[in-house]
Amino acid sequence: MKKLIVLLVLCLTFSCVNTEKNVLIEGNYIGLIETKDHQQLPFNFKVTSANTLEVYNAEEVIEVNEITYRNDSVYIKMPVFEGYLSAKISNNQTLNGFFIKE
Repeated sequence: MKKLIVLLVLCLTFSCVNTEKNVLIEGNYIGLIETKDHQQLPFNFKVTSANTLEVYNAEEVIEVNEITYRNDSVYIKMPVFEGYLSAKISNNQTLNGFFIKE
């Protein structure tokens, strides 16, 4: 009887695992980064696939392809800006996080 209860508890535990993977959805977005003096710095970017995006800086287009996902978070290495974005993905459409300068 004890073995049956343990087996049932294990089955319930493994069946409760969230298998949905949060990824960036393709499309155009506007990002806002708050500076140290509390100013908001807007930028435009386009997600072209789950692993690539383009950041628009005036006439310049910066291609980003170093994107990794871990649980509900995304880490986007920004090649020109010497740092990366670390953000939580909410509802596959909202990012909230930090720009971390390296």
